[in-house]
Amino acid sequence: MKALTISDPRNILKGVVYPDYGGMLGELYLGSRPIFRLDPKMLRLSTMLAGGCPVLFPFPSLTIGDRYELNGECYSMPFHGLVKHSTFSVLESSRDAVVLYSTGNEVTRESNYPFDFRLVLEYGIDSESTLTMAATVENESFAPMPHYFGWHPYFNVSDRHAFRIVHGFGRYYSYLDGRTHDASDSPDLEAETDYVYSERKGDAVSIENDGDGYRVEMILDEAFQVMTICTRFINCLCIEPWMGLPNSINSGKHIQWIDGHSSRRYAIRLKVSG
Repeated sequence: MKALTISDPRNILKGVVYPDYGGMLGELYLGSRPIFRLDPKMLRLSTMLAGGCPVLFPFPSLTIGDRYELNGECYSMPFHGLVKHSTFSVLESSRDAVVLYSTGNEVTRESNYPFDFRLVLEYGIDSESTLTMAATVENESFAPMPHYFGWHPYFNVSDRHAFRIVHGFGRYYSYLDGRTHDASDSPDLEAETDYVYSERKGDAVSIENDGDGYRVEMILDEAFQVMTICTRFINCLCIEPWMGLPNSINSGKHIQWIDGHSSRRYAIRLKVSG
């Protein structure tokens, strides 16, 4: 199993990148404290079940019937996109940074996503114990290319009653009952569901986890207009920045477009402290 470790100069914040498992940052530690939950035994079965921080491209979540229509043609799209199980190639690797890339192929162009694309992932940790995760989406086709990228971090949480999150989103709805709530209403973190937040008003999401002794300030690029809180897994909570809503490619809401032979870079930063 290829694993590339990055850290700050004092080795306080450390991450482990797995190029062969969707190019994800699988582990993140503040000293000896795990920030992400990862079960390495599950990696060969499913990166989405293993944990870490899977990469969701071109579309996070579901499309209705796992299908979508584009320019009069119908395509299939697996849950959480195409690259979550892909093998990424390594462009650069150093003590504090890793750069990876993956491309589409004939099968994905024919059945799933009719574009020549190149997805470049950058992971870096600076001297201020801040992790930057960036994705550059390159459209190598002539036609404009739709997407709404997402990250899926599994934050380690041993006690949900000692976990707090402060954010700048206005409303959310739950897959459990389909009802929309004002964001001032606190979600039930014990329920097994996904809470999908929209109407973004601020730039940062603050996580306070007193039970496990860490805090994270997640600073989002403007493109990330959606946040999902997934409560379905044991000993963790997924706080996921997305660009679009579930099924956005069919509804037409919150889609990013890149012109032919152009690219766009998106980033989030995680300031981690004890």
